[in-house]
Amino acid sequence: MTNGKTSGVPTGYPKLDQITGGWLKGNVILFAGRPGQGKTICLLEHTRYASKLGFPVLFLSLEMPVDSLIKRMISGSLEDGTSFSKIKTGNISIDTFQKISNKAVTDLAKLPITWYDGANRDINYLTNVIQRIVKEKNIKMVVIDYIQLMGDNRIKSNDESSVVGSVADKVQMLAKKLNIPFICATQLNRANEGRASHRPRLSDLRSSAKRSWASPRWTRFSSR
Repeated sequence: MTNGKTSGVPTGYPKLDQITGGWLKGNVILFAGRPGQGKTICLLEHTRYASKLGFPVLFLSLEMPVDSLIKRMISGSLEDGTSFSKIKTGNISIDTFQKISNKAVTDLAKLPITWYDGANRDINYLTNVIQRIVKEKNIKMVVIDYIQLMGDNRIKSNDESSVVGSVADKVQMLAKKLNIPFICATQLNRANEGRASHRPRLSDLRSSAKRSWASPRWTRFSSR
C-alpha cells in the first residue's frame, strides 16, 4: 500500500498483477492445458521476467532437457522473432547466430535461474533437492513442468489419481514451508473437447478430479 510495488513476484503482465498481486508467497499456481498448447513457453516467459527483475528462480523440467528450454527461451528473447525450430535445427544466418551468441546467450547467462532436469522424478527426492537449492541459491520462485510426471514411491498403488493427489498435497506443503510461490504446469483431460463450450473446468484436470487439485486453497489459471 505504501511502496506501490506488487506484493508477490511480478507476473510480467500488469493486468494480471492487478488481479493477483503477483505470484504470492506460499501459493501454488496451476497452468493447465492440453499437450502442445504452450504451457512450457508460458512458464519460461514468467521465469525470464521474474529473473530479469532479480528474483532467483528454480525451474524443474521433468519432460525435456534444459538445452531445449534454453533454446526456447533464446527464441522468445529475440526481437526479430526467430523461431525455436530454426534455432534447434541451425537453419539461421550467420548474422542471427552472432546475435544469439553476443546478446541473447550473454543476457540469459546473467539471469539468476537454476535448472534441474534430472532423471529422478520422485516427489520425496525432489522435495530434498528443492529445499537444498532454495537455501543455497536464495530462490524466490519454483517452477515445475509438469506435475503429472512426478511420482511418489511411498504410494503403494498403481492408481494415477492417488499418486497425483499425494504429489499435489506434498507440493502444497512444500510451498507453504518454504513460503515462496510454486508455478506448476498440469495437463487437462479431453472432457472439455466434448462440450459446446471448450472452457476448462476444475474437473478437467487430469487424474485429479477427486483430490487436492480441486481444493479452494489452490490458485488456478487455465490456458487453451
